[in-house]
Amino acid sequence: VLLTNHQINFQGLSQTEIPTGCESVSTVAILNHLGIEITPEHFIENYLPKQKFYRSNGNLYGPNPNEYFAGDPFQRSSLGCFPNVIIKALNIMQDYDHAGTQTMQYFNLTGTPLSTLAESYISNDIPVLIWITIDMKESKEGMRYLLEDGTPYTWRSNEHCVVLCGY
Repeated sequence: VLLTNHQINFQGLSQTEIPTGCESVSTVAILNHLGIEITPEHFIENYLPKQKFYRSNGNLYGPNPNEYFAGDPFQRSSLGCFPNVIIKALNIMQDYDHAGTQTMQYFNLTGTPLSTLAESYISNDIPVLIWITIDMKESKEGMRYLLEDGTPYTWRSNEHCVVLCGY
């Protein structure tokens, strides 16, 4: 039975200096909460898989945001990434034996109902990284480009990544 409310004592981080890095900043806030010392800048520069956009034969090419951060989190013109990229970054942290990550476990729970996340994680004081939309407004078609293999891709604009730490 889901409790009526629960709030984790959680300290968030500002992404003011990292305008499109909500995924990294939110991830680092969770890592810090778990006692792992790291800054968003160090996470982005050393662990986050990123690819930039480029033009070839008049076409704009860019990365699949399920595989790489699309652009540079420090630039407003960049897009973002999805859970698999953050999991890759966390795996890289473990591969480099970043202090505190040796026993870390993480899961892609895409599609899990919020009630299940609240009951299974938040009520057990485990914050959860979630992708939402800014101001909870509907997403819309954003930038269009080609993936490396020539497949057309349309970014869903208005997406945002935050830490779920209460209900």
